[in-house]
Amino acid sequence: MTQSRLTNVMAGSTLDAAQLQRRGYLDLGLALLRENPAISVGDNSPIGTQNSFGAGQSFVSLLNLGSQRTLTLVDGMRMGGGASASIYGVGPGSQVDISALPTSLIKTIDTRLGGAGAAYGADAVAGVINYELDDHYKGVSLNAQGDWSQKLDNAAEKIALKAGTSFDHDRGGLVFDVEYRRQAGMLASDRPDSFGENAVIYHRAALGQNTPYSFVPGSGTRYIQSTLTGMPTLTGNYGDLPVYGGVYGSAYAGLANAGIANTAGTPLVFSGNGQTLVPFNSGTLLQGDNVLGIGGDGIALRNYIPIRTPSDRLNLTLLGHYDLTDHLHATWQLVRQRQFREPCR
Repeated sequence: MTQSRLTNVMAGSTLDAAQLQRRGYLDLGLALLRENPAISVGDNSPIGTQNSFGAGQSFVSLLNLGSQRTLTLVDGMRMGGGASASIYGVGPGSQVDISALPTSLIKTIDTRLGGAGAAYGADAVAGVINYELDDHYKGVSLNAQGDWSQKLDNAAEKIALKAGTSFDHDRGGLVFDVEYRRQAGMLASDRPDSFGENAVIYHRAALGQNTPYSFVPGSGTRYIQSTLTGMPTLTGNYGDLPVYGGVYGSAYAGLANAGIANTAGTPLVFSGNGQTLVPFNSGTLLQGDNVLGIGGDGIALRNYIPIRTPSDRLNLTLLGHYDLTDHLHATWQLVRQRQFREPCR
């Protein structure tokens, strides 16, 4: 990053390659989140719940001001945005997916906080992060690593091959890097008592329960308007729910609304093999709630919250430099990334 009187007085920190290697990070976004207290979880992150239809990319947010206000530089040059298109988006602006950068080529990560908007523009209001790549590397390096959680799941592995050489009496150099990273990922169902269907959360009181509180703690909530096997309906109108929820009181709760009913008024759902219709158990319905019940045959949506987003990536990078004169230097970068499997949602 070009130094000036502005950047020299800006507060910040530097993370070097030695620390990245010691901690065995597979993702630069996670490395910054753990190593730099000024970094908060971005609009899209490999850990925690994602924004609507997020792709599990790594956006960086400084001072919790948003990834669209954090400028990303690579060797002092702006990096192009990498947000995947979705029907809802993952935040305004041109966020940068830093998982496209190979971890094995990082030399330093220099962070500067605040005051950069005057120098770089509105996308640097929170600060600037400059990723310096090692384009002067010489030799050959092969690195492989693997890790997993304390429960022996959430496996991950990385294989990286890096090779570099110089030419023309060290005036120029080339560095080639190929890096494969895979993260198995985790859903809340892998930790049902902490994050999944058995986790204790606040929900509305059950029908018939006398309590002065609108919400009470409990576990086992399920979405009653659909099942894993499917719930046919009689109408196609938006907003017509197949089951009467607890908001309709005990007289109607659990009976079929827009769904197909049996003679007792109980909604029917497809069986596991999809060949017959069977009665649906909506469980214990809740006061003033039209979508949730406790227990029953509904879907425990909490089970599908991602704790760690799965990813499968191959990075190919070619760096080069050449000193035309003592004061004129040419550099070039070629980065290619392929994602073999889209993260599960």
